Formats: sequence, C-alpha cells, structure tokens
Amino acid sequence: MQLRVDVPVPSGGSIEIMNGGIIIRATVRHCKEENGTYIVGIHILEYVTPMGDLIAEKRPR
Repeated sequence: MQLRVDVPVPSGGSIEIMNGGIIIRATVRHCKEENGTYIVGIHILEYVTPMGDLIAEKRPR
C-alpha cells in the first residue's frame, strides 16, 4: 500500500493509521519525494479496533 504525505517518513519506522475507527499498524518500506509531497510505501502488520481487539494480523511471507 502507498500513502501520500506532507513530510518524509524514515524507512523501517513503525506507523499507525486511523481509518474509520480502526487502527492500522504498519512498517514503512520506502519514502520518496514527488511533486512537493512524499510517497510512502508501507507493509501492513495488523488491524485493531479502538477497543484494542485484533481484527486481522498479517503473517510475514
């Protein structure tokens, strides 16, 4: 998955994304500048509800 953000994000860093009441935990794979913003490639690790219930966990391939 890729995101477009306003600031650079270090590769290898952990991030959390809030989306419709669900927290998506991911690792940043790459970040490159493009037209004044940054394209960030991420690897999703898991989805969690606001109550802390694990919805799905991605297993490493």
